[in-house]
Parts: sequence; structure tokens; C-alpha cells
Amino acid sequence: MALIALFAGTRAETPADIQRGFNALYGKGVEHKPFYSQLSKRQFADFMRAVTDQVLDTLVVRMLGFCSEGPFSEFKRVPMQDGSSFAT
Repeated sequence: MALIALFAGTRAETPADIQRGFNALYGKGVEHKPFYSQLSKRQFADFMRAVTDQVLDTLVVRMLGFCSEGPFSEFKRVPMQDGSSFAT
């Protein structure tokens, strides 16, 4: 959560920026070497990918769907017209 909060609210250009932000956010005194050793693990990229997927799934507004209780829930398909078929 600290990483998401840091990336959303501040500019983090180096691992030291992330470590300082983590320490400030949680009031901890985590040293640079143990913090960086966690960031440099190969599994960290997989972890961040999973976190990003979860955040996007939670926060993204569903634009092309209808909720099951909404007024459009009775329609199976709503065709859209972009006007290209009327071109001369």
C-alpha cells in the first residue's frame, strides 16, 4: 500500500525516495539495505504486477457495461452507430 500511496502522491525517482516515503508514511526507520534487498528480488516485479492489477480492477470505472439492476439491464445488445456508413 505504501508504494501505491507514494507513486500516486509524490515523485519517486530512486529506491531511496521510496524508502524515505515508506519511513515517513509508517513512522518507521527501515534502513536502506534491507529495504532495497526486497525491491531487488525478482519476485518483486510479479508482486507489483499483481498489486497494480488489483488496484485497477478496484478503481477503474466500468464504461462499457451495465449493472444488473440498471435500466439497460433488459437489453442483450445495444448497437452503436458512428456515422461512417453514411459517408459519401
